[in-house]
Parts: sequence; structure tokens; C-alpha cells
Amino acid sequence: MDYLRRHKMSYWYFGLLPFLFIATAGCAVYDKEKLTSQPSEAGEGEGKGDAANGLPDASYRDGYGNDSTNDSSGRDSTDTDSTVPFDASGCIANPDGNALCPLICPEVCDGIDNDCDGETDELSEACDLPNASTACEQDQCVIVQCDTGYGNCDGDVANGCETPLDTLKDCGECDRSCDGLSCAGGVCSELSCGPGLGDCNEDPDDGCETSLATLTDCGFCGHQCAIINASARCEDGRCEFVDCRSGFGDCDDDLSNGCETPLNTLTDCGECGNTCDASNGEASCAGGRCSTTSCDEGYADCNGDSSDGCETSLRSLEHCGSCDDEAKCGPLENATATCESGTCEIDECDEGYDDCDDEPLNGCETALNTNQNCGECRKPCGFPNAVTSCETGVCEVSPCNEGYRDCNGLEIDGCEADLNSVETCGSCTNDCTDLPNVTEAQCSGGYCSVETCDSGYGDCNNDPGCETPLNTVDNCSECGDSCPDEGGAAFCDEGECGINCDLSGTYALKVTVSVTWPDRDLTESGSGTYYSWSKLQATHSGDDVTGTLIECGKNAPAVASSVLPENYKINYLNAIFDHSPSYLPGASISASLNGDSPGATFSMNRTALWMGTTMSDPINDSWPSSASGLTQNDMDGDGKPGVSAVYLNSGSYDYPPTRDWIPLNEADSVYLAARVVFSLNGTLTSCTQSSGSASVTQTNTHIFGCNYAGSSQDCDASAGSFLDNNQGVFQPGNATYTLVKIDDEATCADVRAALP
Repeated sequence: MDYLRRHKMSYWYFGLLPFLFIATAGCAVYDKEKLTSQPSEAGEGEGKGDAANGLPDASYRDGYGNDSTNDSSGRDSTDTDSTVPFDASGCIANPDGNALCPLICPEVCDGIDNDCDGETDELSEACDLPNASTACEQDQCVIVQCDTGYGNCDGDVANGCETPLDTLKDCGECDRSCDGLSCAGGVCSELSCGPGLGDCNEDPDDGCETSLATLTDCGFCGHQCAIINASARCEDGRCEFVDCRSGFGDCDDDLSNGCETPLNTLTDCGECGNTCDASNGEASCAGGRCSTTSCDEGYADCNGDSSDGCETSLRSLEHCGSCDDEAKCGPLENATATCESGTCEIDECDEGYDDCDDEPLNGCETALNTNQNCGECRKPCGFPNAVTSCETGVCEVSPCNEGYRDCNGLEIDGCEADLNSVETCGSCTNDCTDLPNVTEAQCSGGYCSVETCDSGYGDCNNDPGCETPLNTVDNCSECGDSCPDEGGAAFCDEGECGINCDLSGTYALKVTVSVTWPDRDLTESGSGTYYSWSKLQATHSGDDVTGTLIECGKNAPAVASSVLPENYKINYLNAIFDHSPSYLPGASISASLNGDSPGATFSMNRTALWMGTTMSDPINDSWPSSASGLTQNDMDGDGKPGVSAVYLNSGSYDYPPTRDWIPLNEADSVYLAARVVFSLNGTLTSCTQSSGSASVTQTNTHIFGCNYAGSSQDCDASAGSFLDNNQGVFQPGNATYTLVKIDDEATCADVRAALP
């Protein structure tokens, strides 16, 4: 935006400079009660302060409120007047309503921040004197150097370098007379040279041999037209700057040293002031773009964003050794992980576990309370002819081997009962053959489990036995096979789930369209995305869906100026759509299905949504080539034709000019008509949602009129036509849609929130 501000200010100053110089010489004074233009009453060279130098009088400073704050702005902190109109001196009201700076004026050399940008006497125009390079020193304009071909022969700073040095009286320098017939190019000659020619070699025999419109002799003999690292041209005898050479920039805003700054450095990469800095690494600038050359050991650029350098530590648990998602370290089983060395390792095992296979990635996999690993890795627990146990991590003797019990109380057969059998599963009394609705059971780890249930039953509670009837919506084909309703009515038929959908209700619809647009008179061609939101009130009967569609939002892409570095975007206000009842007409729709379950096709016939105009057949009527071919309809009731929308003026967007691309004649709002025509063809992804492709045939807009920015004044008819002739004519391409069921009481705001 700094660039755009400077671009616009430069355009404003150079376009109005002759008028501003005259106006500031007379000094306009802002009064708290009213704004008037008050020329100084002192005669030439008389009066006080700066007026004697041809600059605004010091009373200009008092116009901001007597400077009671004594700050550098020259504004009075008690002045609350923030609605100051245009002033005859070239000042305009501050749109921010800043009481300390009510007027934005051309910058002049007076020690005051006249243009309200926080800087004082900073613009070269503050001391713009004829035919001279100037500076502002101690609130006074001084001449640094006269333009080639001019001199300050009267010694007066106020009128600049007033004297041409190509006359017989002042030939080449002040007061040097020429006895010849001409002084073209500052060289006295016996010849009478025509316009743009000079006798630069002072040889009358070859006539006026030199053109004074070249880069070697620009306006004056021997005047080289050259600007450092820049291209220049000689126009009407004056050397003019064209642009900087590739790879250089005018970063100090001083053309006297040309485009002094190379744009391939870490401090100015690609543009002035763009610094390259790589955290935890080394930055570089190549091709005008910052990049990270290398990373410090243990760091990497994992997000690919050079602006934050090598942001990722490769010694963290999230990125252990590399940026890959698979490089996460942990969590490890029964262990605490560490990546201090850049390799995933075990920091410490949980109590009672160890890493017996020396494989850190599976953690401390081995419990140290088993007969094979009792207290430490590979330390067995066993005694001859004895039953042992290592439940506490210490090898101990028990009466029976694990998995056996003495169930019959007979010492002769010892621990005869196998606790992994179906008759004594885990204990002497747990008989797995006596479970309800069980065809076949087994014993595993001392617990009964069901191998096969009787037909129509399942073991769903993990408690031995087949207690649960199947073929229900909660347990259809097996335990836990729940039939989802997905917004409809679920059922289970012979172990197969099904859903019956009822699509009656309220839906949010979003249509997304890829669009292109051609060049207009003063806007460029381009491509972008067009969005339309609407609310559908639907009724479902059999394979048919009918209802009413009301538009709830619209978002069209911005178009770029082919003249100025600006983008223009129309913002359709939510108030157009959110009024109850709706300002906008409803459109009847009809759609067909090939079933009432998820996966069924959904096809909606072509329909139209329109605003700001009256149409007999909105779906099929052709869209006229100009706004005059439409019937205006003030649908939002604001007394303006069509419906009202605004232009965005923040970030990368600007108010558009309304004629000849003059920035001072800008529009902040428009009165328009619009239409979108489309059909849908997709599937039901559930009983509450559908998506698929959309066929969009029309995305139309026409502008009836506008309002001038910063005022309540409507534009004239030519301004409205200018905007209409340069707005984007969108040609629809590929499109998709999403349809989601919402609450029946939902508003248009709810529609946009459901599908952002």
C-alpha cells in the first residue's frame, strides 16, 4: 500500500502541481468555524514568516488549532472538527476523522506535517520551484542546483531558476551576452537556429548541426541525459526518468543518485527494504527472491517457508533426524523416548520392563516378571522338580505349575486340572460348556470365550455366553454392527442395514464456479472463482423434490486495472440477503432422485437467482449488453436503482475511478443488477447432504449508477456507464455444488456459516 500511496500521490501532485503551486503561494488558512481561502495581504517580499519567500504564511500552522500541543504535527488536540470539506487551497478533509489532523494538504516547507503522514517537509514538492533542484532546510526552501539551461540570475529563491540561458542576453550563463544571431543550446552562434537545433561546435560552416533532443545534447549543448542504473529520455529538451534497470531500485527516493540500490542483497531482495533472514541457517537472495541456502546442524526448513528460515529442530520428538512425518520419536511402549542425539532412543524404561531385544523403536518390550526374564533380560526362573513363579520380579516357588490346579484334592495326581480346558477354565469351577445360547466354546488364558453362538445370537458384552439377539438396528449382522440413520430411518433386514431418507426440510446450497473474463477498455482479462449461496425449502415425495430457492450470498472475483496498479472488488452486502422477509425473489425448483437412500442420484433442473431487475423469464431471457437494456427494480428499498453494493478499499483492493482513470473521481458504492443461472447433478452422500457438479450458464452483472467516494453524492450517468463498461464480464466454466441440511428456522446468515 506504501507503493500505491506513493504512486497515487505522485500522480496527484504532478497532475495538479501548477494549480497547487499557485494556491499555496496565497496561503489557505483553516479556521475552526469555517474553511476559507485567505491570500496574504502583504505585498511582494513583505509580511512575516514564510510568506515573503513565496511559501504559505505561518498562519497556516495555526489553522490546525494554534498548535496547543506543541507537537510536530501542528494540530490542536482539543480540535474535534473531523468533517472538513474540500478547501480552495487543494486541501481535503481527512477521511479518518482525526481531530489532530482535520485537513490533508499538499506538503510545503514550513516545519509542519501538512499531508498528515507523520513526516515533516518530506516530499520534494514541498519546495517545488521552477527549473531547479531544491531542498527544505530549517523551514526554508533553498536551491541546490539549477536545471540545465536555466539560472537564478536575479538571486531570488522564491521564483527558482527563472532565467533561460539560451538567450542573447544570458547565453550559457547569467549576464553573458551573445553578439551572434542565436544562443540555441547555450552556445552563441552567428546562425539563427531553428527550434530543437544548436550550433554546438561553433562552426557556422556546417550550420546548426546538433539536435538538442538527444541523450548527449538534451536541451543544451553537451548536456548528457543519463541517470545512474536507469533508463532516461530527452523530452522537449528536458531529461526525464523512465524506469530503473532490472536489478536496481530507487530506495532513497532521490533521483539525483539514480537507482542506487542493487536488488540482489540480503537487505534489499527483489524490492527496496525486503530483508532476507534465515533463523538457524544461512539466507541468500537470488533472482529477487529470498531463500535459505543451508541450515545449521540439527535444524531444517520443514515447512518450505524461507521467511522463518530453518524453523524445525531435528532433535525433537516430532522431527527426530528429518522432516518426514515418519520421523516422529515415540511414544515408546513402556518407556520414555529421547532424540537428543538426532536419533530416536530409549531414555528410560518403565519400572518392571526392559529393552531385551536392543530395538529401541518397540520400546521396553519385555516384562521382567516372567520365568524367561525374571528381574532382568534373559534370566530364567526355574528349579528342578519344583513349581516356580516370578510374579513379583523375584523367582519364587509355588505349589502348582502355572495353568494347573489340584481340583480333586488328591495328592496322587497332583495338580491334575488344566486351567486352559473348557471344563476348568481358569479355575476349578468355571465350566465353559454350560454357557447360554452357545454352540461351541473354548478356553484361552483361563477365560471362557465363545467360538460359535446359536443362530440369531451374539456375544456382545464380552461376558461369556451369547446373550444378545441379532438382526436389530443396534446389532444387525453381528455385535456392534449398528445401522446408521444418517438423517433418515435406519432398518436391518436379514443382517443387511438400510436407510430410508426424507429430504423434506431446509438446506444450505453453495455453488462454486471457475470464471474467466476478457479485457475491457481499461481493465485486464483474468480468471477467478465465483460463489453463490442460497437457502432451499424442500418437499420430498417419492422420487421428486420440489421447493423454493432464495439467494443468501454472492462473492465475485476482483478485476485488475490495466492502467493503474489497482484491483477493484464489488462486495455484496449481507444486509441485501439477511432482511426478513427477504428483499430478493424466490425461485421455484424441481429435482429428481433414483432412490431414497445414500448413493442415490440427485438432479435439479435449471433455475435462476436474480436481483435489482425485473425479468419475465429469468432462466431464459438474454442478458443485454448494457445496463440500459434492463428494467431497474429497487429491491432493497433504499431509493437507489437495483440493489446497492460497495467497493472494498483495504488490503489489495482500491476504490475505482469513475472516468478517465483519474484517482480523485472514485466510487465507493454501486447500484446494480445481477443474475446466476445453473442446474445441479450429483449424489446423496447422506440423508442430510448432497454434492456433485453444477452446470452454470450465466453469471451476469450490470451497473446502473454509483456514489462518489467520501460523499453522499450519486455519480452522474457517465460515471455509472464508465464503471459498467469496465466491470468484469464473467464467463462460467467448471462448477461444483454442496447441499447441507440445516435447521428449519435457519436464516441466510446460518446458510453462509454452514458452508463458508
